[in-house]
Amino acid sequence: MWNEPGVAPTFWTGTKEQYFQLYLQTTNAFKAVSRNFQVGGPATDCCAAWIEDLIVFCKQNNISIDFVSTHTYPGGETNIGNIDSIVSTLKQSKRAAGNLPLVITEWSSSYVQNWKASFHDEPGSAPFLVATMQKAVGLADVFSYWAFSDVFEEAGFASANISFYGGFGLLNFYGVPKPAFRAFQLLHQAGDQQVTVNQKNITQSTCRNTGGLLALRNSSDVLFLLYNHNVVGAPISDCTINVTVTGLINPPKSIKQATIIRIDEQNTNPKAKWLSMGKPEYLTKQQIDVLKSASVMIPNLFSSSVVIQYNGSTVSFSLPLPKHGLAAINIPL
Repeated sequence: MWNEPGVAPTFWTGTKEQYFQLYLQTTNAFKAVSRNFQVGGPATDCCAAWIEDLIVFCKQNNISIDFVSTHTYPGGETNIGNIDSIVSTLKQSKRAAGNLPLVITEWSSSYVQNWKASFHDEPGSAPFLVATMQKAVGLADVFSYWAFSDVFEEAGFASANISFYGGFGLLNFYGVPKPAFRAFQLLHQAGDQQVTVNQKNITQSTCRNTGGLLALRNSSDVLFLLYNHNVVGAPISDCTINVTVTGLINPPKSIKQATIIRIDEQNTNPKAKWLSMGKPEYLTKQQIDVLKSASVMIPNLFSSSVVIQYNGSTVSFSLPLPKHGLAAINIPL
């Protein structure tokens, strides 16, 4: 209910107690129509104290609260993409929520949208998303990324260079999928079973401080999502992740059919294409089609891109990753 009442006077001009009264009246109105309506709050900006106080208020006044909602961003024009900050907030919110479902109704790498938050438009947002999802497992019941599209009017629309201006959206103003959209697409296509990953090889690689691996599987395939991410402005460089895979029934056959998709400065990067076009102010249909083509993920044969070593049912390889890059390797089981 509501939006960030703790951010006064931008989103709420009353007191915390007045918000609680709003919650009481609104919840009673919904429940009077149907007890099946699910009502929750306080939709705060990362404020665990508000969560605790609302739960206490509801208990004292015998008011339903079906779930807890809150937002989490690591920063605005600084601290962009800080996953540790997001995870810390999630842990605080989960503790405050107790046994109630925790719904993250907003989260992203930054709470601002402008050229200083251009990370929203860039390939680095893809490894950021994958790494966050890996590290946030079990910390919330629902994650809702902010936002679907750059068609977003809260602070007014951009008046210049509207194609890529650091907007919140997974899609730009013209509906061109950004790298963040493609990261969610990969996660959606992956299985719903997380595969255990031993981090030893990663910590011994040149990606020891910035690299990671999320592995997901279904009944027919396993998807390895390798990432190289750090907070915007923090030290990061191209690196290599060493991977050892065990348990494949027929390793040579599986690897022969395996594919790799990359999202980085050179791949799946519509903003880079737009820059190479001279940053056109307003796009023609043909230019939009060119950018949409540049955003498409292109799978290539994995075996042709790396050296692979076999040892019985074990497969080993080393994969180079550019800074702020993501690689998705799909291996049939």
